[in-house]
Parts: sequence; C-alpha cells; structure tokens
Amino acid sequence: TSSFEAFLLGSFISGTYMASQAFYRFTATDVCENRFKARAISIVLSGGLISAILGPSLIKLSLNIKNPEPFLYSYLAIVILNCLGPFILYFVKSHNSSKSIEGSGNESFIFIMEKPNRSLAVILKSPAILVSISCSMIAYGVMNLIMTSSPLAIVGCGFGTNQAASVVSAHAFAMFAPSFITGKLIEKYGEKSIIASGMTLFLLAIIVAYHGINIWNFYVSLILIGIGWNFGFIGSTTLLTKSHYPSERGKVQGINDFFVFGFVALSSITSGWLMNCSSSSSQLGWSIINLTSTPLIIFALISVTLLPLFNETKSIKS
Repeated sequence: TSSFEAFLLGSFISGTYMASQAFYRFTATDVCENRFKARAISIVLSGGLISAILGPSLIKLSLNIKNPEPFLYSYLAIVILNCLGPFILYFVKSHNSSKSIEGSGNESFIFIMEKPNRSLAVILKSPAILVSISCSMIAYGVMNLIMTSSPLAIVGCGFGTNQAASVVSAHAFAMFAPSFITGKLIEKYGEKSIIASGMTLFLLAIIVAYHGINIWNFYVSLILIGIGWNFGFIGSTTLLTKSHYPSERGKVQGINDFFVFGFVALSSITSGWLMNCSSSSSQLGWSIINLTSTPLIIFALISVTLLPLFNETKSIKS
C-alpha cells in the first residue's frame, strides 16, 4: 500500500513491540540465580552482534525476491522473526526460590523475597536504584547523542558517506562484542567497577574526539563509546536487578525503561539541533556535542563512585 497513514500505524505497532522487547534482558534475570544475572544480561545483549550480521543479510535476501511492493518481504521477515519470540518464551520457566537473594561478592545488598511491596516513591529513595537508573540513562543517552550525530560530523568534516558508514559499523560492533565477557567481568569485579570503567571510556572517547577531526579520531572515539555503553548499560542494569525485591520488579523495570528510553528519545531530538546550532561548522557542532556530554558522564562517574558510602540495607529497612 502507498498509504502514509498505514505506514505510521505500522511504525507505531513496531515501536510498541520493540518497547516490550527491551524487557528481554530483565526476563533473562528472572530465570537464573542472582550470581548469574550479569552473565544473563550480557548474553541477551550479545544478540545485538548477531542481529547486526544477520539483519542486513536478511534484508538483501528479501530484496532479491520479486515482490509487488518495495521492502514487502523485508517486513515479512521481521514479522516471522518476531513471532519466534513468544514461542520461545512459552518454554521459559521462572526461577522461584524462597531463599534470600544476595548481591555479588563486591555488593552489600540483601533482599528477602517475602518482603512486602514498597511504594514507587519509597523505592526511588534507594541510592542504588537512583544510581543505576541515572547511569543507564546517561550511558544510553550519551551514546545515542554521539552516535546519531557522528555521520553528520564525519561527512561535514570532508569524509565520504562510505567512511561514515564504516565508522558507525565499527561502533555497533564495539557496542555488542564485549557482551560475551562483560558478565564475567561484573562477576569478578562488581557492578560499580564496571560502570565506572564504562564512564571512564566515555571520557577517553570525548578526549580523543577533541584531539582532532582525522578519520582515526572518529574511529577510536566511536569504538570507545561503544565499549563504554556496553559496560555502563549492562553494569547499571545488573545493579538495578540486585537493588530491589523480586515482588517489585514490575514497577522498577517499568520506571527504569521509562526514564532510560525517554532520555534516549530526547537525545535523538537534540542531536541534530546541537550539530546545527553552530550554523556553518560541522567541526564546531561536533565539539558542542562532546562538550554537552562531558558533565553528564562526570556526574555518572561521581555517583557510582560515591554509592558505597550509602548503607543500602539500612535505607531499605526504613
């Protein structure tokens, strides 16, 4: 069909599904023991690397088939893949336990499954909850802000669209490839250390971006941003799953993703404006993008560093 309204409706439905799909990482933590949560989240996100490889291949294959409408079979391929999700989830069994759920060796948070539900207002007073949500927001939002503006900056600085595409591809690879080891790193060093490492990588990426506008500056900066996002987002998500009672997971996961992806949407809207606010200079716009990101990263780094000063068990009992 050539109806633009039908396209908008389809996009709305697709967006709704993608919002639900984001909870797969939490579903993985619901069916495993607490000590394996980080690894479960990492495995789910590592699927992004597989999709980055298979996705374009499926699209190219579908385009080679004769069809009356452009991209018809591309959308049908998406429908088929999405229908596999509920079928697989049907066989997933929840991990139920009457035992206490404890954090990793580097955490001091202890939560009892029989603990009654707290109100959302009380939950959001928890330092660990606030830090995990804030760090997830900043890791995802800053990554999206820089990633969406980078092709404009690369082309605006005199490089070709193919080079811009290669940089973004390297960035996407760096986002998901570390997932195969991030979970193990969290188990060994703790969530807070990995989050702090991710934020430090963000700062290094910004320094590299400030250093110059050669193509290698863009490559190194975007690769560091990708790895930083992986550490920051997976670490923050793992910290969140260990910072509330199991009976509260619905409201906590919901409010977390509301803030995180709301901030991502805001970063998408503002990236173009920040790039163009300098009028004629792509280099200046790129500098403004990185300058805007810097205080957010520093705030996240300070927050996660100071988190051990708070007694989480005490705040929960109150």
